[in-house]
Amino acid sequence: MEFYLMPRFNKLCVQDIAKSEKWYSKTLGFKSVFKFRNDKQQVLMNHLRLAKYQ
Repeated sequence: MEFYLMPRFNKLCVQDIAKSEKWYSKTLGFKSVFKFRNDKQQVLMNHLRLAKYQ
């Protein structure tokens, strides 16, 4: 996937990142392009995209 500057983006706080990723991927077709992890390798943020500038 091409990477580019995003002029704006939405941020959602969720209880379960993995469960939310599955729902957004399966239901809406989003793809994970980057996961930010802590030193214990726990996912703290998952960047999902549907299409360019989305």
